[in-house]
Amino acid sequence: MIGSIQTMLKKLLQTDKLIHNLLNYSILLTLAILVNYWVGLVVCIILSCLKEFIWDKKLKKGTYEVADLIANGLGILEATIIYLIYKKSEYYGNSAKMSIFINKIFNFVKEA
Repeated sequence: MIGSIQTMLKKLLQTDKLIHNLLNYSILLTLAILVNYWVGLVVCIILSCLKEFIWDKKLKKGTYEVADLIANGLGILEATIIYLIYKKSEYYGNSAKMSIFINKIFNFVKEA
């Protein structure tokens, strides 16, 4: 059991998986702030499924991996958490202060 968890963690830390994670995170958070959370969520789910099931699995233009789907899901989860924090903050609805909020997030991540 622990071996399989370690194997999955190693897979999730591969550059490809980090790209899957970051793209879903970026797309969802951007659309959630600029348009609507639900629009961002639907776009991310559709793009993730198209990439994995159509492009990779059916057309065989890439490698279908469950770890890619997990990385996509984690990016969506991370963006959702950040969006919920943003929505409850003083910066919500104030585009002038949005850059301050984003800088605080980046500084927090740098320090971690």
